[in-house]
Amino acid sequence: MEELFRGLPNPADSSFTEIVSFSEENAKKILPHMPAFTTLIATDVSFRHAYEISYYLSGKRIYLPKNKKRFADKIQCEIDTQTYDRILDIACAEPHIEIPSSWGIFSIIRKIAIIDYLEQTQSKTRAQIEFGANRRFIDKLWNDQRLVGNPYPFLGDDQHCRTQPVTRRGQDKASVNGCERPNK
Repeated sequence: MEELFRGLPNPADSSFTEIVSFSEENAKKILPHMPAFTTLIATDVSFRHAYEISYYLSGKRIYLPKNKKRFADKIQCEIDTQTYDRILDIACAEPHIEIPSSWGIFSIIRKIAIIDYLEQTQSKTRAQIEFGANRRFIDKLWNDQRLVGNPYPFLGDDQHCRTQPVTRRGQDKASVNGCERPNK
């Protein structure tokens, strides 16, 4: 496990497959905390494609053409019309979308893996060795999780979610992004 959580690996590496498998097994814990674009690709296409896009295009702004085929070619991932419409909703009135940072995505996965490990073993020292994290970081994750009663307080919780209107090219639409709730 120590080697697995040292950074988002190259998609050709076997540890990339392990991270994808971990994400698929823990999708209910991971997806609510991912950026909207990554969540959308992970749910509508696959975790593998979502992470590959973030790996290769991390932090870049991608223009959103009217033709979904041109966009699919840019991200090298086949998407359907409904998924592309939802990507346009996320982008709001902007003609582009920012691809989430691969490091940000990886850090969310790593925090969730550490909390799961702590819940199973109750050993902070062992978690420190397994994940290569310092004791202060492990203590903070563990104490926040125990005191707040929320297993993932560092990512926000349902009681403090904000309602955020999202529009696309003049139309009233809503987008669910992690902790955002659509206006009805």
